[in-house]
Amino acid sequence: MATGWLCAALGQLDSPAIKPENDVRQLYSRAASCQAVVIGKAVKSRIVSKRIARNDLAAMRASVNNPVDGQLFEVEIERIVCHQSDLVPRARTSLQSSPLESIQVAYIFVPEDEPHSQSGYRQEYLLKGERYLLFLVEAPRDLQVKWTAELELDPELRYFRTLEYSRGAVPLPAQAVSPNYATQSPVLERLDKLCSATKAATKGNLDPLKALRNSDDSALKEAASEALQRFTENP
Repeated sequence: MATGWLCAALGQLDSPAIKPENDVRQLYSRAASCQAVVIGKAVKSRIVSKRIARNDLAAMRASVNNPVDGQLFEVEIERIVCHQSDLVPRARTSLQSSPLESIQVAYIFVPEDEPHSQSGYRQEYLLKGERYLLFLVEAPRDLQVKWTAELELDPELRYFRTLEYSRGAVPLPAQAVSPNYATQSPVLERLDKLCSATKAATKGNLDPLKALRNSDDSALKEAASEALQRFTENP
């Protein structure tokens, strides 16, 4: 794992041009690619290592030099902003249910054996006690089976990532606990409006989306235009 000056150097090289908390681009396509977009509070995190049999002394010695195989974050879900079925016309028939409909905690596992950054975004890292707007994507089932077989992870749990690394883990301001928190996050404020309009569209009412398409807000205009195209092509 990169540490010290190397982390700082990587951070400078891979810092996105727009911070996640200000990135209102491609809101519709990003949200529609997720199982759900949620508001959650990071409550726990821990380092994850390989499963090692008690009598495997060679593996034990190797683990001393390479003790970290990933990081697990536990997030209490406070509100589901939208499910994929609220955004994609065919999702109501193609998806039986969202894996987040009946759970209150999401587990985000970030493996060590992958690039630490992509497209200028570093791997997601959640600070304990902080709230985030999370674009959640469940890890492929075969990958989860591999993780739980090889690593100290509970096979009874489901594991998620955030879309596009840290771009999908949007920090919310501390004031977000107030009733007007949505107006203090540019991403959440727009996503709330978009999801409200697409929920109406799933019931056959495209007027809210058309209104957003005529908005003076370029991000909402772009998102609503893309959503309208999706709904009119696949009503």
